[in-house]
Amino acid sequence: MESASQYGFYISSGSGAWSDYTATTASSMSWVYGYLMANTSYSVYVTAINSNGESGPSEIEESYTGIEAPEGIEFGIIKSSVIVVKATGEMSNLGYGISGWRVEAGTGASVGEVVGDTGWQKGSSGVEIGTELMANTRYYLRAQSRNGDGDETVYTGYISTYTNAEVPGKAIVRNATKNSVVVILSSETKNPVYTEYSIYNETAGKYVGSSGDLTGIAVWQTYGVWGGTQGIKNTGLSEETVYRYKVKSRNAVGIETEWSELSEEIETLGDVM
Repeated sequence: MESASQYGFYISSGSGAWSDYTATTASSMSWVYGYLMANTSYSVYVTAINSNGESGPSEIEESYTGIEAPEGIEFGIIKSSVIVVKATGEMSNLGYGISGWRVEAGTGASVGEVVGDTGWQKGSSGVEIGTELMANTRYYLRAQSRNGDGDETVYTGYISTYTNAEVPGKAIVRNATKNSVVVILSSETKNPVYTEYSIYNETAGKYVGSSGDLTGIAVWQTYGVWGGTQGIKNTGLSEETVYRYKVKSRNAVGIETEWSELSEEIETLGDVM
């Protein structure tokens, strides 16, 4: 329409009635709608108005309003290679259009170190990070959401957590004497070198100490400090006694694994007749 003096703006949500808003002058070719619902699809068309009346409607345009950004991240099950997470906070109409939330994880607090994410989720249940993670490793996680059109929000700040350590393999026992046994930790594990282990003498009902003696308190040391491939000599044992050992590990924040399988039996020596 030529010489329009006003424009009429019409908006509707779903099957609702069309609301009429009229700009005051021809120079006002836009209109801001307030008090709309988050992540909701609205349809809009425009008419031109002059002294001869109102034109027909323009093509109808549809668009979703923005969605609220997540407030944070909630952790579920954490294992040596798995972290279960979900985004928290009010996110309106999840599942409308392609709306949803996702959490991504990385080995550092920067975009280039991302190792996996949950993918876009529509529900409120926790979901695994979609890649096999490394044991006893610190991961940095952040969340975002997107509306029904796929417009993404900003990310939350980073929050970090460690995966659990892997349960150790059963210890190797050898070189028994009258009062000692050499105990070697299994190297069949994906735990990083800084992972700590505790050795328990099942027969004696005590832990192996840092110098190889028996103690009532758990002693935590790395694979290397426990002697690596050479192991540690557990001393102070009784003659002609069968011994078995078990081992557990813990991650960098002190979360312990279950015990390993018991070692094979080994018997200390007695006096030679």
